[in-house]
Amino acid sequence: AAHNCIIGVMAGKTSGGLASFSNIECIPHNRFEYEIILPGVDIMSTLPGDQYAAWDGTSMAAPVASGMAVLLRSKWADKDVYSSRFIMGQLVANNGNLLAAMTKAPEPELRYLEHWLFDREQEAVGNDGDGIVDNGETVELAIVIRNHWGKAGNVTLKLEAQASGAFQPDPYVTFEIDEVNLGAVGSFNWDDNGLIYDDEGLITGVRTPLRFSVASNTPNDHLIPFKLTMTCENGYEPDDPNAPYVFESRFTLVVQNGRTLPRVIEEDMTLTNEHFWIVPDKTFIEQGAILTVKEKTQIQFGSADPNDVYSENPNPFILANGNLLALGTLDNPIEMFPSASLVSESQRVEINGTMFKPFTSAALFDSVDKALRE
Repeated sequence: AAHNCIIGVMAGKTSGGLASFSNIECIPHNRFEYEIILPGVDIMSTLPGDQYAAWDGTSMAAPVASGMAVLLRSKWADKDVYSSRFIMGQLVANNGNLLAAMTKAPEPELRYLEHWLFDREQEAVGNDGDGIVDNGETVELAIVIRNHWGKAGNVTLKLEAQASGAFQPDPYVTFEIDEVNLGAVGSFNWDDNGLIYDDEGLITGVRTPLRFSVASNTPNDHLIPFKLTMTCENGYEPDDPNAPYVFESRFTLVVQNGRTLPRVIEEDMTLTNEHFWIVPDKTFIEQGAILTVKEKTQIQFGSADPNDVYSENPNPFILANGNLLALGTLDNPIEMFPSASLVSESQRVEINGTMFKPFTSAALFDSVDKALRE
């Protein structure tokens, strides 16, 4: 049902409402949806031997949608003018109401679906290509939208970094390109600002990006509140008096102000309080390597947004096959904590190793510190 060429049909009761056995979609106009609900309980059907019986199921509701589509096609028979997408849009936009679908003039209905983020060095020097917005980076965005009804013409996307009700934009965000034009977007179709695919079908970039930079002093875990404004004409009625049509969607991106620990630490490495350190996934300290953590250093376990598509492990940890030296003091301790978005009873900082040996002697601490500095 999530395929772009499919209408997902839920089964309804004769008394109204969703049948208990039906599949369900509770977030309208998202990427993975069942679009309409039609009768699926006590539906008469045929049986072998010239028999009839009442059946329940989404398999009984789906043919109702098919029958409606046939009637819509009989009215708009010219496929060169009225595509299958047009028929789908008429059916879905009118919530399975056949009379409305047959008589109501189609209008564009645009919705934001998703975005793709690119922060590789080829976009800007200093980027790290981890798919996360870091402070100081310049980021390119691809936006995917869906048109849920009539054909949209001259579609323009404008992106702003401003929260709803705020009197000024986000002070940490500067736009280089804040507007792109997609041209026409057909009925019940998806479109984007030029996603680039490789030979294996993987997304590798965007041809006409929205582009912004993030200030180097942006706080860690700062949420950028984006407002996406979609403006279009009526592709079927150029003189539509209701045009232009304007639609608004919102989404956020989390800024990471810190350095990410590598997955494998093969040689000696020192963490200091000059940077904020993040353990987004599994980190292994190889045998023979020493990871030294100096006093007042902060280490966050977990991505800033564990629900983000780029976040790979909701339970990050450090495994020390080599040596982990944490050189905090009572007055200047080391802080290790889960991401604010991961805090719950089940989340914790996890460090595994063959042996933990805390420093109980100030003299021992001083000697180790001296040796490391030397």
